[in-house]
Amino acid sequence: MGRRREKRTSVTLPVKVYGTDDQGHPFVQSATTLNVSLGGLRLNGIGCIRGAGGLVSVEHRNRRGDFRVVWVGENGTAIEGQIGLRSLNPGNFIFPIELPAAVSDEYRLPPHPAAPAPAPVAAPKNQER
Repeated sequence: MGRRREKRTSVTLPVKVYGTDDQGHPFVQSATTLNVSLGGLRLNGIGCIRGAGGLVSVEHRNRRGDFRVVWVGENGTAIEGQIGLRSLNPGNFIFPIELPAAVSDEYRLPPHPAAPAPAPVAAPKNQER
């Protein structure tokens, strides 16, 4: 099983993200959700957050929730500009969608590619002294 705590719902909704950047300057940035759950969400379109650990507020239709950044997509990867957020108040769900009942998530990590077989090692030759 993967490390997900709950099932995600794929949905694209516009949001505004409020926070403080790496230099301590406040920012407001528009983004979109990729998926949501009762305990967190994944956003796309974020360029000013560089690392995990920070706190942000996310607003959708005048409803706000507070979140902690748990991961940031690295530059040059397929997830560049994406962030994962964990809700600081999971009971404060700000999105107007119905989520599935809480069940364990069926997500599985992709299998690791097979490691190449080690090269055979020649047996040491007997040496006479």
